[in-house]
Amino acid sequence: MTEKVEPILISMEKVKRLCKCWVKPKPPTLKIHTKEVFSDGWTRWVCSKCGQVKFTRGIIVEEEK
Repeated sequence: MTEKVEPILISMEKVKRLCKCWVKPKPPTLKIHTKEVFSDGWTRWVCSKCGQVKFTRGIIVEEEK
């Protein structure tokens, strides 16, 4: 039987990213997100305004500065 290996957090940073959260104004705008990159290839994005969590894997996303 194989053991399940827990992913390790490699890096964490704050970036601006397009968000469609419920916070006004209604059109999607750039908001601060926490970007957490894990050793298994997954990236977790957490919006600082609404708390919405999204996951991406193996995709390089361009951040707006």
